[in-house]
Amino acid sequence: MKGLDATIQTANASKAHDKRHILTYISDNVNDIDAEPPKEHENYEALNDAVRGAFASTMAVLQSACGGGDDEWQRMLRAMSKSIKNDKMQFNFEAGSGWDDLSAERAVEMINHLPPSIKGLVIVDAPYGSPFMDEVIDWIEKSTSLKYLHIACTCVGGRNRGRDVGIGLAKTLAAKNTTETLKLSYTDLMGSRNAVSGPKHSTRSWNEVLH
Repeated sequence: MKGLDATIQTANASKAHDKRHILTYISDNVNDIDAEPPKEHENYEALNDAVRGAFASTMAVLQSACGGGDDEWQRMLRAMSKSIKNDKMQFNFEAGSGWDDLSAERAVEMINHLPPSIKGLVIVDAPYGSPFMDEVIDWIEKSTSLKYLHIACTCVGGRNRGRDVGIGLAKTLAAKNTTETLKLSYTDLMGSRNAVSGPKHSTRSWNEVLH
């Protein structure tokens, strides 16, 4: 996909001197924007990563890539992981919602590469079992800004596996202590199918369950 090949160095501007000024400014030479900009600079790559990450973290792009070749899929995931996206990402895996070609293995990979900076994560109808939820927990440990988590219509399966995964999720959220709103509905992660819901209830409610 062409969005993954975008670079600030090769982008066109309406006028040549505008591009020179832009690159010079990006490369931190704010005192002389008429100077010849460097051909490469770490700030170029940071901006390139942000642009590619924004492209790769859109639902339409991910859904298009999930049924494609491995090389394209891995490139997309690497780009997404470098995104500085800080809003909510919502995944509805219900049949016919655009994820029918997503395998369980790729679903786990996708969660592993979510941007750590997003503030909200919604997962609905994920039919991928405990490896998927284990990866959600691992990602939460790596996340830096998660404030809102909603898991709905998603069951791990097994007699006690849902409870065990739920305990792991509880411990992770309690340790992170950044999540302000946690919603669980129709899951097997706790005894009740709607056990935790509402702002600032997550750590307290989970600690009550653990103890």
